Amino acid sequence: MKLTEVSIHGFGRFYRRTFFFQDGIHILYGPNEAGKSTLHTFIGCMLFGLERGRGKAARNDLYSRYLPWDHDAAYGGSLAFESGDEPCLLERSFRSGHRECYLTRPLSGRCLCPDNSLPESCYEGLTESLYYDTISIRQLSAAAGDSLAAELGRRLSGMYQSGSDHIDYHAAMAWLKSERKRQEAALDSSLEKRILNLRQELSRQSSLLNEYSGPSPAEEKAMLEEQADLCIEQLARGSRSESCCPEEDSSIGSQPPSRPFWAFLFRRLLPAALLFLLAAGLWQAGTRLPGAFAGPAAAVTGILALLVLLLPPRRRSGPSDWPLDSEEDARPDDLRQDENEPEEPMSSQRRLKSLQKRIREVSRLEWEQEQLLERIRSMEEDLEILAAQNAAQNEIRLELQAIALAMTTLQAASEQMKTSLGPHLNEAMSFILCGLTGGAYDSVYVDDHLNISVRAGSRTVPLESLSRGTIEQIWLSLRLAVIDLVFPLGGMPLLLDDCFLAYDDERLAHTLMWLAENYSGQIFIFTCQKREASLLMKERIPFAFTDISETPERQPAAHSPLSPAPSPRI
Repeated sequence: MKLTEVSIHGFGRFYRRTFFFQDGIHILYGPNEAGKSTLHTFIGCMLFGLERGRGKAARNDLYSRYLPWDHDAAYGGSLAFESGDEPCLLERSFRSGHRECYLTRPLSGRCLCPDNSLPESCYEGLTESLYYDTISIRQLSAAAGDSLAAELGRRLSGMYQSGSDHIDYHAAMAWLKSERKRQEAALDSSLEKRILNLRQELSRQSSLLNEYSGPSPAEEKAMLEEQADLCIEQLARGSRSESCCPEEDSSIGSQPPSRPFWAFLFRRLLPAALLFLLAAGLWQAGTRLPGAFAGPAAAVTGILALLVLLLPPRRRSGPSDWPLDSEEDARPDDLRQDENEPEEPMSSQRRLKSLQKRIREVSRLEWEQEQLLERIRSMEEDLEILAAQNAAQNEIRLELQAIALAMTTLQAASEQMKTSLGPHLNEAMSFILCGLTGGAYDSVYVDDHLNISVRAGSRTVPLESLSRGTIEQIWLSLRLAVIDLVFPLGGMPLLLDDCFLAYDDERLAHTLMWLAENYSGQIFIFTCQKREASLLMKERIPFAFTDISETPERQPAAHSPLSPAPSPRI
């Protein structure tokens, strides 16, 4: 990553200022309050955005601190840089309510970045926490933050386990946990129990179906219906024979009961005799007591007596109701012949009723069997569906087993990296510190939590026992070692904001010489002193000098190529 141009529309004291950069070392000089830290902060805000605090915290946050002094100025600017040899132009507006972020690239053109965030590919893996813990160093704050240990462990785990620092094993572990949670949510623990209960119920229903022995209800029903049809035919033949022979009754139940002689006596003779006696009495009364009504009354009574005696009775179901001599005369001839013979029509009717009753029972039984078969078929279909679901559940269980195995493997790799992180970092730090101190300290020990101790000869010296300048060099060596390990391809810019104040001239000369010879990216030194430029000139190390306190919008020195020994403007 290479910074090429910084254009400030409005940020703190700066208003419409533009700075151009090339490869190598840049000295950004300015007295106190000239805006060195403002320019340094602006670069970080352009890369990762600037958020406004809330409540009381908003009074002293970066947003409020770097509001443009000229209130009419736009709050923001642009930053041009190269990422992977591809030029990019980043434009941001920090003003609340009008925050915007645009990225212009040759291939994709100008696009609005959502949430003011840029694609990670633009920064070559550089995150905001890594930026402030590695390549961006402020005055008297070379010590790395607490997040560097975790970030370093994550990056190195990915680098040493897979050969690429872009693989985040902590993120992989988090993804595996979320995937395990998702798979567990999709796992139905009651499915196997439901399958077992359904199989038991299916077995019970099948046993009930097997209890029906003998012919099937359909066959039995067909046989019974055939027998009933025969009975109906027999009854029909009997009815036809009665209609052909009228002297024979159609059926025994239809023959009216015979009337005995005493019934004839009481129903006809006795009423007629009484009427005759009444008529005679009326006639005799008329002879004794002459009157106009006696004769006609006697005549009417006599006529009624004759009618009762002579008129035939009302027919019911038989051909005649004339009185018979005896009950024997009322019996049909075929029944009088042999009383021991069975009554065929009545027997056929009873058999027909019995067959019809059995047919209804068999129909109900057939319906029950159909319902039972339907339930069995439905349960078999449900069992097939549950079996398919159980197969999918088995795949989920296999996924969970694979996730558990992957998590165990990653955990083992992480534990292994914890034991191997120290040696790699110690080796890199020791090499860098030896160069920065001119060989005064050549061995550094750092643990997983970045606790540091230094070896001087045969003695182990704790960090607290060293001078402030040495401590600053140790922390700088840690940052440089992390940059080398996390960004093995190099090329990241290094921003040093007045971080050499505690260095003496000899210590500063060793540091500048080592950086010029070994650091592959751009180096930006923000300083209020001119000794860095003097030492670089003395050692004939190329650099570019910019006095940020000057008011011209463009710095002509930044346009010219870096000379082998440029002269600073003092």
